Amino acid sequence: MNRPDKKTVERYLAGTLSEAEHATVELWLDQQEESLVTTVLEEAAANVSSAPGIGQSAELDLKDQFYFTPDFRFDRYRYQGDLGSGGMGVVELAEDQSLIRSVAIKRCRARSYNEDVRSFKQRQRLFQREAEVIGGLEHPGIIPIHEIGIDASGNPAMVMKALSGQNFEQWR
Repeated sequence: MNRPDKKTVERYLAGTLSEAEHATVELWLDQQEESLVTTVLEEAAANVSSAPGIGQSAELDLKDQFYFTPDFRFDRYRYQGDLGSGGMGVVELAEDQSLIRSVAIKRCRARSYNEDVRSFKQRQRLFQREAEVIGGLEHPGIIPIHEIGIDASGNPAMVMKALSGQNFEQWR
């Protein structure tokens, strides 16, 4: 089976596929490496247009839009190095000092000097939507999200299972 196109994956995430289409996408996902599945789903999640808050005023406080746990504390994670970066954020390797396990922390990239507030807020909302979509899915090829929150600089972040092995670029 061929890789489903981006629109099909977006419809899969939005829950608008027929049963047959859904089963076909699930079968394809089951046959893929975890890193490829994560990449495909994250790319599509960023484009799902049903994200709450999109198109609303940029002056909205992010904490009113981003759901986080009040006890979310980044000081429990000890930074161990960068894993990668993309257009929306950076991924770091860290140790969860409470549970003594390695985790990956994906942080929404901070606002750049030439980025307007509205674009920045929209990017933060898309990051939130990505966390919501991935958090609502269960599949062996999808990296589970342990926690979401706001980091010390006020940017959204998600703590996920850390994976070992090759990254997508090495796999190609």
